[in-house]
Amino acid sequence: MICRSAQLNTGVISTTHPADVNSEALYGFGERINPRRSFLFISRVLGRHVPVVPGVARAAFSALADKLDADLPGPVLITSMAETAVGLGAGVHDAYLERTQRLDVLNLSSTRGARSQAIFGQFSEAHSHASGHTLYVPALQRDRELLKSCRTLVMVDDESSSGNTFRSLGATLYDSGIQQLERIITLTLTDWSSESITVATKANSAGFIDAEQLSLLSGRYRWQAAPDAALMELPDPDAPANLASAPVERSGDARIGNSTRTPCRVPDALMQVVTPLKTDSRPILIVGTGEHVWEPFWSRRLWKKRVLKSGWMLPHVHPS
Repeated sequence: MICRSAQLNTGVISTTHPADVNSEALYGFGERINPRRSFLFISRVLGRHVPVVPGVARAAFSALADKLDADLPGPVLITSMAETAVGLGAGVHDAYLERTQRLDVLNLSSTRGARSQAIFGQFSEAHSHASGHTLYVPALQRDRELLKSCRTLVMVDDESSSGNTFRSLGATLYDSGIQQLERIITLTLTDWSSESITVATKANSAGFIDAEQLSLLSGRYRWQAAPDAALMELPDPDAPANLASAPVERSGDARIGNSTRTPCRVPDALMQVVTPLKTDSRPILIVGTGEHVWEPFWSRRLWKKRVLKSGWMLPHVHPS
C-alpha cells in the first residue's frame, strides 16, 4: 500500500491506496478558501488546476472510457459535474463513441450558468464552494428521447470522496422521470468513497440499483482538521447575479445535450471571435475557463493544421 499526506494550513490530508498505480502522476493535494471543505484533490491529468499535455489528458479520458462495456444497455446517459468535470465527461463520451461507434449515447452535464431551456432537474453538492447544479432539458428532440428512455446511467466526476453528490444526482434523475435504469456506473479518476452508491429505479422488483464504481485509482482518505485553524468566510456563489454576458450557443455543448462526437472543426463561436483578428500578426491566446474547457482542448490540433496552412501565428491553448 502507498500512503501520502500533505500538511495544509487548516489540517492534514492523507490517502492510502494500492501500489500498482503511479499516484504521483495522477493527483496531488491542494487547499482552498471554503468553509465547507478546505482541502481538495488536484488532478494532474484533467487539464483544470494544472497545465497538462493534451495527449496525457486524452489518454486519461480513453482509459476511463475503456472501462465501460461496449454493449451497455441503451440508450446510455453519460452525466458530468460542473464545473471541474465538464471537460472530463465530454472526453469520456467522445472516446467511448470513437471506440463503439454507438448512436444512442447522450452526454448531459450539469451547469451553474443560466440557460434558455427548461430545467430538467437540480441537485446539490454539499461540500463544494458552489453547491447548486442544474440539468437542462436537451435542445434537440432526438436527445430528449435518449434522455427519456435511457437504461444505463454513467456518472462522471474527477473524484468521489463520499458518493453523496452521485446519490443526489441519481435521486434528481429519478424524480425527473428517469425511472427505468438497469445499470448504474460511477466513473472517476480517483475514488475515495468507501460506501456503496444506491440509485432508485422501477426496472427491478427491489426498487434500487447499487452502482458499479469504476476509477483509475481507488483508496481511502483521512482528513484531520487543525483545532486552531482560522474560520473561513466565503460569499454565497449560488446567489443569483446579473451577468454581463451569456454563454454563446454552440453545437457539441453537453449542457444542452450532445449525442455525437465533437465535430472535427474549430467551433463556430470561436471562429466568430478570432476571424476579425486574422490580419493581426500577434499570437492569439485562447483560454477555456469555467465550463468552457473541452472546446479549446479539442481545437488545439485543429488550429495547428489551419494556422500552419494560412500563415497565422500558432495560438497557445490552455484548457484550464
